[in-house]
Amino acid sequence: MNVARVERRDVEQQVSGIGTVTSLHNVVIRTQIDGQLTRLLVSEGQMVEAGELLATIDDRAVVAALEQAQASRASNQAQLKSAEQDLQRYRSLYAERAVSRQLLDQQQATVDQLRATLKANDAT
Repeated sequence: MNVARVERRDVEQQVSGIGTVTSLHNVVIRTQIDGQLTRLLVSEGQMVEAGELLATIDDRAVVAALEQAQASRASNQAQLKSAEQDLQRYRSLYAERAVSRQLLDQQQATVDQLRATLKANDAT
């Protein structure tokens, strides 16, 4: 028989196991435009600050589309300017009874259509 003296002390408890730590907060990261990533500047689990650049996207398609839209707008503006000048001429000629009302109305419709086209393109 073994005898031991009773004494007061802390008893440490440990449990060993295998598991996965999951964050309470998840963040979904997505781009505002479609494209292929060209560089990923962070790695999984890395701490980042708000506004920090995380990746770069190949923007050649977006830049080309923007340039095409700008060229289209410039063309539409030039057409509108020409149509407005023609409309002024037709108004003068109509006042002199040199052109019909129908021709004047057609030119006004052309101007209105070009203005609407510019407005619609600016909205997109």
